[in-house]
Amino acid sequence: MEREHRTPAAPGSSWLPHRSDLSADPVRSTVRGRLACLASLLLLLTLTASVPATAAPRSPRVSIDKGLVAGASADGVDRFPGIPYAAPPVGAGRWQPLAPATAWTGTRSATSPVAACSSVAARAALG
Repeated sequence: MEREHRTPAAPGSSWLPHRSDLSADPVRSTVRGRLACLASLLLLLTLTASVPATAAPRSPRVSIDKGLVAGASADGVDRFPGIPYAAPPVGAGRWQPLAPATAWTGTRSATSPVAACSSVAARAALG
């Protein structure tokens, strides 16, 4: 059985090709390819939107004997410069051996150094 070939009735009118001709139509093939590409792109965007960003800065947290502390991470190094190692020497504790730091609840930020001792700061200012 031969395939029937149809021609448009008038210039500018449209016609539908035979079912076997659909795969050979370059326009339809291009449209299908673009739709497949668009579907793949949408799937990729959906998957990447559900994954947390790995470039986000992380805040390392550790537990010490006084409580939890949060530090800073940079260049692959975790830093905790603000961990208190002793209680402030004030009042009756002045001129005495250092007392241990008091415990805290929650997470204490240790991302920046604590204030320096005033005598050390004064000595540095005097030169």
